[in-house]
Amino acid sequence: MTSGAGHEPGADRGGRDARYRLGPLAVPGIGPNEPGHCAAVELFADRASRVDPGFALDGTTGPVIGQVVARLDGMPLAIELAAARVEALGLGQLLDASMTGSRSTGSLALHHATRARDG
Repeated sequence: MTSGAGHEPGADRGGRDARYRLGPLAVPGIGPNEPGHCAAVELFADRASRVDPGFALDGTTGPVIGQVVARLDGMPLAIELAAARVEALGLGQLLDASMTGSRSTGSLALHHATRARDG
């Protein structure tokens, strides 16, 4: 018997892997998308409310969330990771961190902002 780390693809499902290709979610921008009706904003708001029960998507938070998810290119994992930090950092600091440097360094900036706050 071998460990799961080196198993053949599909070995656990009778030869059938379940693969999901998930591209970027729709982000606010030019067009008919309103922040509250945009898939990326709704994902962020849902995940943020799970870590911060007082968090709400409204006319104030919606546009800020829209900017954050746009900076994250609508990538679901990046959105979930950012939303998980909303209670600790707040939306303003999340937005600032996501705008530091290039898009490829935005998550690194979020990491540094969290570490700086935690000491």
